[in-house]
Amino acid sequence: MTPFGAYLRKLRNKNNVSQKYFAEQFGVSPSYLSLLERGKKGKPPKRLKTFIINYFSLTQTETVELDVAAKVSECHITIPPNVKPDVYRAAHLFTKRAKELSNKDLSSLISLLSSSGQKEDQDAVDYRD
Repeated sequence: MTPFGAYLRKLRNKNNVSQKYFAEQFGVSPSYLSLLERGKKGKPPKRLKTFIINYFSLTQTETVELDVAAKVSECHITIPPNVKPDVYRAAHLFTKRAKELSNKDLSSLISLLSSSGQKEDQDAVDYRD
């Protein structure tokens, strides 16, 4: 499940809204919404983000969290040009072993990568229930 899907599910559960009902309100099939929540439909459309903000009356903080969740849910990541060769090796190893990493290992990795101090990295949001 993507961070966006986890955040949407968290909102739905917190507000006691079923996936089927939410899909009907948004005007899509429950199966489409399920695929979107699980990251099988790519980046969420802007109109869905707008609908979620209005439907759940999100605060400004929650709106930022939703935007960050959507942004980091991108399934295809591009390695920037002119990086060290080991960046490619690290990216390859991560994709190969991502499912094997423990929560502790992931937290350590996120902490290490976030220590660069870039604003984007500091927008971390906990999407888990």
